[in-house]
Amino acid sequence: MLNISNLKAGRIYSFRHQGDVEIKKFELVEQPDGKKAREYAPEWLTMASITRLASFKGNLACPESYARAMVRENGEYTPTEREPWFTWQSRNGIVSHKTNGKQYLALVNPDVIKSTYFVNGVEATSEQVALIKRWKKGKGEFGNFAVFSLESVECTGEVPA
Repeated sequence: MLNISNLKAGRIYSFRHQGDVEIKKFELVEQPDGKKAREYAPEWLTMASITRLASFKGNLACPESYARAMVRENGEYTPTEREPWFTWQSRNGIVSHKTNGKQYLALVNPDVIKSTYFVNGVEATSEQVALIKRWKKGKGEFGNFAVFSLESVECTGEVPA
């Protein structure tokens, strides 16, 4: 579990995160005739256990930096629409889920340094990585704001200014 006692908001830290990757079973693709048809992910991909180990850096969030990140992402900031599921526990990047109390590390402007994917415990080939990225659920990397379960992230140090 992440030791949060020495982390300070506004500073840049480097982290490692390991988590499961969810794969879409299909997506709708527009056909030449304008109709949409289902395109299915390869069966081996939907049946595999896929994990990702990511090294990244990011600014520890506070309510003000979160608001600025939302403005950059959306052109506006409306707290009631953008933070419905968490409350700030400290000014040093810790938020709690409103209903279950689980704590998360909150970062603004996270930047992936390196990602390594594993398929059934074995490092993925470049061809497998391309398919994983094509079929994984969710947006690109992280966006302007990201949260990580304290159990799944490790701080590897402060990044010098």
